Amino acid sequence: MRLKPDEIKELLPELGEKEAFQLLKEWIINSNEEPLRKRALEIFSQIDDGSNYAFFESLFLSDENIEISILSGKILGIQYSCSDSLFSLFTYTLNKIESIEKKLIVIKILESSNSVKARVILKNFFLSILKNNEITHGFIKSDISSQQSLSLSLNRIIELGINILLYHYYIHHFNYEVQFRNGFIISLKCINAGISEIGDIPGIKRLNRLEELNLSINHISEIWNFSFSPKLKTLNLSNNSINQIKNFNSLNNLENLMLSNNNIEKICNIDTLSNLKSLSLGHNNIKTIQNFNFLKNLESLDLKYNKITSINGMKNLTKLKTLDLSNNQITSMKGLQYLLNLFSLRLNNNEIEAIKSIDPLIHLKELYLDDNHIKQLAPLNSIKHLTILSLNGNEIMNINKKEQEILEKINFIFLNENPLNTSSKIWYLKKIKGL
Repeated sequence: MRLKPDEIKELLPELGEKEAFQLLKEWIINSNEEPLRKRALEIFSQIDDGSNYAFFESLFLSDENIEISILSGKILGIQYSCSDSLFSLFTYTLNKIESIEKKLIVIKILESSNSVKARVILKNFFLSILKNNEITHGFIKSDISSQQSLSLSLNRIIELGINILLYHYYIHHFNYEVQFRNGFIISLKCINAGISEIGDIPGIKRLNRLEELNLSINHISEIWNFSFSPKLKTLNLSNNSINQIKNFNSLNNLENLMLSNNNIEKICNIDTLSNLKSLSLGHNNIKTIQNFNFLKNLESLDLKYNKITSINGMKNLTKLKTLDLSNNQITSMKGLQYLLNLFSLRLNNNEIEAIKSIDPLIHLKELYLDDNHIKQLAPLNSIKHLTILSLNGNEIMNINKKEQEILEKINFIFLNENPLNTSSKIWYLKKIKGL
């Protein structure tokens, strides 16, 4: 029976290094089981005596599995860091190999090296990119003029160079939409790109100036503990398969978060997003409004097409201007009284029977209550700025004189598909015709 990699490791004293090397090589070279190939390579590197450079180099350059190739590159960087052959290999990789993943791992290894030769290789490579690229014209000349600020200049050159490298790779290999500012990628849109994990995007962790990331219409099911750009302001993860909100702790500057059209059942783990201004959670499976206590800067909240039955948990959302709770199962308007700056409220397609709890909403201009079970109009005289009132598809039969006087002050009123009595219908027709 063929020994598996971990069994080979356990039996190393009995097998001897030579036999163990041979067995592990067979796994690495011949196996189709990628996890076991990777494990065999890890164990092989642990017992390597420094005589297998050519083997690791071959895997790095030629293996069809990018994970095996990258792991081989990492092993070379750790165990053969002083080899002249390694620097020749890395120079060749940067200048001749097309794989962005291999270039990035080489850059990372060279960055961590204390060798002057490593810094020279990096500087020469990135200068060749920057000097031949119109995007960065004028951005780095001052950085490379002084030998006294070599380390600072090199960091600047590397950051600019990586952004240029990724800019062209994203556009030409993936057709991503990329926006540039002052030599840095600030916006990346990977829409409908077949992405399963954010970390699958080559070089995403190197985009330290990224302000907008759009990953909508992909296959992302979970947000792992991923390190996002500290400058990120807009993150769009709508139309994926996410079932839990988590690992957004580092997004202290995030202002816009889109999570609509996912499989989210509970609002949680958003406490740290204190600068959030817009949150979209429409088309999910949310039943309860909760955990908004720390989102005191939130101005727009979209919770349409969920399974919400009551309005609560909004006491601290005093800056909220737009709220969409349409297409839920809400039966009462109670809980809205804290939203003193609300401008637009959508509650259409719910189970509401009466207009209540909106007297404190003195800044409300748009109120949509279509397709509910409202039978009569409540006094709306406290809402003096209301310009749109939509009550289509309700059960209103009568509009008395007092209500008519209040409604006359509203610019746009919609009362279609209500069983209005004759006098109310005549008044409504005159109103919409401007008579």
